[in-house]
Amino acid sequence: MRAGRGAGAGWATLSRPRAPAPGSGDITRPPAGARAQGPLRPGPPLARQSVRPSVRLSAPAGPPRPRPPAAHAAARRPARSMSWGVGLAASCPGAPPLSCNRSWWAAAEEPRAFHGDIVAFPLQDCGGAMAGLGAEPWWKKTLYLTGGALLAAAAYLLHELLVLRKQQEIDSKDAIILHQFARPNNGVPSLSPFCLKMETYLRMADLPYQNYFGGKLSAQGKMPWIEYNHEKVSGTEFIIDFLEEKLGVNLNKSLGPHERAVSRAVTKMVEEHFYWTLAYCQWVDNLSETRKMLSLGGGSPFGSLLRWVVCHLSSGIVRREMHGHGIGRFSEEEIYALMEKDLRSLAGLLGDKKYIMGPKLSTLDATVFGHLAQAMWTLPGTRPERLIKVFQKLSGWCPAAFGN
Repeated sequence: MRAGRGAGAGWATLSRPRAPAPGSGDITRPPAGARAQGPLRPGPPLARQSVRPSVRLSAPAGPPRPRPPAAHAAARRPARSMSWGVGLAASCPGAPPLSCNRSWWAAAEEPRAFHGDIVAFPLQDCGGAMAGLGAEPWWKKTLYLTGGALLAAAAYLLHELLVLRKQQEIDSKDAIILHQFARPNNGVPSLSPFCLKMETYLRMADLPYQNYFGGKLSAQGKMPWIEYNHEKVSGTEFIIDFLEEKLGVNLNKSLGPHERAVSRAVTKMVEEHFYWTLAYCQWVDNLSETRKMLSLGGGSPFGSLLRWVVCHLSSGIVRREMHGHGIGRFSEEEIYALMEKDLRSLAGLLGDKKYIMGPKLSTLDATVFGHLAQAMWTLPGTRPERLIKVFQKLSGWCPAAFGN
């Protein structure tokens, strides 16, 4: 490309070719209303005018300029990330790159005219992490790098404490080993409705078990999960089916076909809908309060940092999963309105009965208790606690049925 000559003030800029003025263009046009008699023929050339310079596409004039020795050396080196500048290769020296500060020419006392070839050339390669952060100020780059280093250190510490910590000696010979999250600091059995559901079920079925708070997830990335005679089962529904088959326990044996169908439908409402409203309250709306209840790091000086990292990672995961589920796309008020509808349905189903499905305990009671306990005892002063107190049947049922 070659820049046109001219005496206009300012720097040469890339622009489209201007449309020729009537009567002075490169193409002659017949008068208005006249019938074309043949192909259009080129007219007289444009008169040279003093205009603001523009850039036109044209074939390079003359042989290509020889590459300087430094460029040959750079071409032989391995490819790496480099910064490039753009400038004018003119016959007069001192043409700065087009990316330079505009004040170079804006303060000039007289107009400058430049012409020549537009060329690109490599700038000095910074080569480090600072260069990868672009044109940010040095103090911002330093903060970014420091924050990244702290997050990396926290992630390593989390890996050491939750995955590679010293394993306790456990024996799953004819014993149920329940793997679940660590107990929170406020004395509540668990911040996970599913862990609390599983432990409640084992107590209801009067099955001996051992808690293991190693923090290790199952092969499916689930919590809780159990080991029994070296068999591993994940997911509360599959765990209950496994225990019913292996040990012959069945809390739903008193339910008829219709009641079993209702029990499963309510279970899915609680676990697939009401659960997400609780997760929003715990890990999004009241994240700072949830962080205080986490028991991580023991007496380690990095305990506070570890809790902060775990909470914010968990919050991001919950937000993404809620958005994928669909419920996370609603506003805060809409989410709590859905929670209220679920609680109203549970209160109506309970009625004056001792347990959800009648006079005897069933698996559904463990499911409902595991979730309602989160609203009653892990989120004091929050919307779930206030909502559940509105439905006195539910708030009185939890301690009455599972107070011990």
